Amino acid sequence: MSGFDERLFFEHDLATPLSNLEGARYILQSLLKGPDEEAAEALDILQRSALTIEKMLYWYWETRKIEERYHPAPAWSAKRLPAMVNEALSSHGLPLKSPAIRGGLAEIALTVPEEQLVAALVGAGLSLQAASRETARWEVSAGTGLLYISFIVAGEDDALDPPTFFRKMYWPQNKEIRAPFDAGLPYLTALLGKTSGGRELAWQGGEWRLEAWLRGEEAGRNRSTSRTPRRQKKVRERE
Repeated sequence: MSGFDERLFFEHDLATPLSNLEGARYILQSLLKGPDEEAAEALDILQRSALTIEKMLYWYWETRKIEERYHPAPAWSAKRLPAMVNEALSSHGLPLKSPAIRGGLAEIALTVPEEQLVAALVGAGLSLQAASRETARWEVSAGTGLLYISFIVAGEDDALDPPTFFRKMYWPQNKEIRAPFDAGLPYLTALLGKTSGGRELAWQGGEWRLEAWLRGEEAGRNRSTSRTPRRQKKVRERE
């Protein structure tokens, strides 16, 4: 399938029946007379399923664009990242806590596009919450030319399946989110792949940790892309 045909497939062929589903839900809703719990539940399932398909298609295409047409941005200081994240969270009422800042961000210059990085990180946190059904806390730190992001949720060692978590384009949220900040992990993975970065998901001591890292502009020139995790983990992703 050519790139043009693929775009038509996603933006027209699949979008048309999706729009029809949404239109049918609206018609059924308008015909519903009085309280009917079963009908209301069916309409809610229809609405949420249509939104899930819409989000999956959107983030699949956005991930492909990063993989095939990534363009670095002019260097910017990582110390601006917390403010940009908090602005996105507050402006759109996103159900994710603000990150804790551990320092050192002023020493890192990034060339990853700001909006893409914010969307990827917020999406990772929301996805971890949706997959684990637990509230995530997260932190941002820097060191040796690397920017580190860690998300933590409570849970047993079988609460998450790393291959599935990293594969899904979108995790349905408890709260409907229309703003483009709910990407699944493939979006973050694609972005980190363009910045000599990486990610891992591991369990230890009743907690799951999702860690991501990317290199600053200067540190990325002469350093290996490998990284030794900062701690030993009992369970980690199996590729």
